[in-house]
Amino acid sequence: MKPLDAFLHAMGPMADRVVVGGERVTFRRLHELLLGRGGAVVHLDGWMPCIDAVVERGTFTQGPLDLLLPMTPRYCHSNAVQTNAADPQALVVHGFAMTDRLPMWVPHSWLRLPDGRMAETTFMRDVYFGAVLTPDETAALADGLEAEDVA
Repeated sequence: MKPLDAFLHAMGPMADRVVVGGERVTFRRLHELLLGRGGAVVHLDGWMPCIDAVVERGTFTQGPLDLLLPMTPRYCHSNAVQTNAADPQALVVHGFAMTDRLPMWVPHSWLRLPDGRMAETTFMRDVYFGAVLTPDETAALADGLEAEDVA
């Protein structure tokens, strides 16, 4: 199975559900956008509660980020949400990240600090694509953390 076909198969009925500005934006478009920036594959296992925000408002950021805040490895979403809970001015950025040595886009979360710097909580990636979440979106991400946390 080709990577795009595998990606769309994994998404099932969600593959065509994203609507931006009244126009349907599919996961196919997200896949094309990410792979257009590099990498060989987009990994998405179906859990991404803020995908609409990522597609609508996502931007690319070249790594490494400004600061490494070493926290729990492989729990980027929890790390970001917990930091935001302790300091609501530290905003959660949610989307995808990739390293050059493993050219696969994976769901990922990081932080925008009050002074505007971007902070990583696990290990630095080479490129990021994500959106700063609103408080409601951050709450939705936090609500889903009991189900799963990756990257």
